[in-house]
Amino acid sequence: DVDPLAGSVACVEAVMKMYKEASSPSEREALMIPLREALMAAASQSNKVIAEADLASHRAAMEAGPPPVETVEDMPPSDMMGFPSSYKVTRPDEEEQQQQQPAAVAAEKDENEVKLREVRDALVNARGDDGRLGLRADLSSEEASDLADKIRGMKGILLDEVMSQ
Repeated sequence: DVDPLAGSVACVEAVMKMYKEASSPSEREALMIPLREALMAAASQSNKVIAEADLASHRAAMEAGPPPVETVEDMPPSDMMGFPSSYKVTRPDEEEQQQQQPAAVAAEKDENEVKLREVRDALVNARGDDGRLGLRADLSSEEASDLADKIRGMKGILLDEVMSQ
């Protein structure tokens, strides 16, 4: 098996050796550009090798497909996409809420603010430590579908807010 980085590493080592053995500052200065080029080429080659390995792993995972399961509850505990297995959804502590009360009362008049609060409340009501992604294990499929719809609506509201600024 041929090492794909062997040539790049050998080039870096050769230039490094010449740089270390240079007898004067002017010789070392003259070797700065070749040294940089060798390091850049090695970095580029290593990035290529890493990307090709990632692509091969991705293709293998895509060919293998998802694990066979009957329901979402039967999914394996590890998350295949590398996300944490639980997310905590929390409310701000009461002191923060009291400090923000005057601003919150004025902001609630805004329709988008009301909708966003409804989504947040729905997420807080669905939270739990016993299910996946920080949700309750007893969350029904209808509740999950409704929650997903609310989150999609929130995405639209947030995009509108960003685009209007």
